[in-house]
Amino acid sequence: MSTAYRLVVGSLWLAGCTGLGCLLWSFMAPKQEQLLEMRMKEMKVNPAMMAELRAQNEIVLQALKEAAETNVNVTNKPQWRSR
Repeated sequence: MSTAYRLVVGSLWLAGCTGLGCLLWSFMAPKQEQLLEMRMKEMKVNPAMMAELRAQNEIVLQALKEAAETNVNVTNKPQWRSR
């Protein structure tokens, strides 16, 4: 077999497997409404988790408010750097 033929067949095989995987993923993954429903059930069952999420949201909103009130780039602060 020629190299070009093997390359084409291999590429088609890879594309077919990728397409099949994406198709199966789309059938198996929960839909948006199901995800929202699962989250709401989880929040009702575990109020401690809900309180923790509220606290995290308050911290994020406070950081956004602080960033909006200043002209300084807040990402230049040492706590934002990964190193």
